[in-house]
Amino acid sequence: CRFALVGKAEPDGTVSSLACYPSEIDCAPHLQVRWDESSLGNGAAGKSIRTGKPVIMDIMGDPDFIPWREAAIASGFSMTAAFPLISRDKTIGFIGIYSDKADFFTEEIVKSLQTFAQQGASALENARLFTETERQLQHLHTLRSIDRAISGSLDLHVTLDILLEKIISQLKVDAAAVLLMEPGTGLLRYAAGQGLSIETLKDARVRPGEGGAGRAALEGHTVFMTDASGFEESPAAELMKKEGFASYIALPLIAKGHINGVLEIFNRAALQTDKVWLEFIESIAGQAAIAVDNATLFNSLERSHTELTMAYESTLEGWARALDLRDHETEGHCKRVAEMTVQLARAVGVSEEDLLHIR
Repeated sequence: CRFALVGKAEPDGTVSSLACYPSEIDCAPHLQVRWDESSLGNGAAGKSIRTGKPVIMDIMGDPDFIPWREAAIASGFSMTAAFPLISRDKTIGFIGIYSDKADFFTEEIVKSLQTFAQQGASALENARLFTETERQLQHLHTLRSIDRAISGSLDLHVTLDILLEKIISQLKVDAAAVLLMEPGTGLLRYAAGQGLSIETLKDARVRPGEGGAGRAALEGHTVFMTDASGFEESPAAELMKKEGFASYIALPLIAKGHINGVLEIFNRAALQTDKVWLEFIESIAGQAAIAVDNATLFNSLERSHTELTMAYESTLEGWARALDLRDHETEGHCKRVAEMTVQLARAVGVSEEDLLHIR
């Protein structure tokens, strides 16, 4: 044969190129095909993918081949055939063959090419499964790294920096940021970011429903943005325009049924997302929500402990002052005794933790 190509059947009815040979022949005109019921789906490739059977066409005589006839004749082809790539009872693509001989596709040749197609389908499926397994392992490793960062530090800023670093490296995106919900006001404020060269977000306060982040927080679901004009008033839209970002995703950070903030992802090229990619980023958003919730809870406990300690001290000092009021000559006696007791306890090696109770 003169020319061969391999195409992949995409879910939206299009066919993408995997390989073609020889390289000096432009395969683009021959891959402007579909596998649905449209006019571009009635070529040999489209029919073979739909039916799961080999399809042979006369380039000059078959009316269904008109959209590609001119390019095929210019390359010197007269016959073409497509053989479906079938794996696990599902057609995943096709092998296209072009020849300059009218009698090329004999019964023997067709059987041989069907065998090649079967082997090709198995090889492609094995490669896909291997790549998918590697990707899942990498995702698990990333999630584990983030989990260690969350469990190993209660410093929210450290945790968020690690989280954003993993997002950028693993998802191959240009920038990411986290906005947290301000207690009381309900506004989203900038907490951490990486890959952003301007200060647009750092002083931003986003209201629920405003822009992509505001919508994600208000509606509780992921928001995609590929056109900044749809969110002209938001900081994210301003970022997209100034830094040339083409894709944006905002994911709500939800823990225990409450939205704590929003994870924003920016990329200068269109993001190629699939189900596995989306599940992975949603898992990361879930971990980020847990990290924020843990840090918030810890800070709240620390604050409560400090307030309780201060209240304890104030209560004891109040009792001491009440005792002093009984006799003006001994005013301040309780406080002086407490201070001397602490000095003596420290001198004999009592720990700082126990000094509080001794005082």
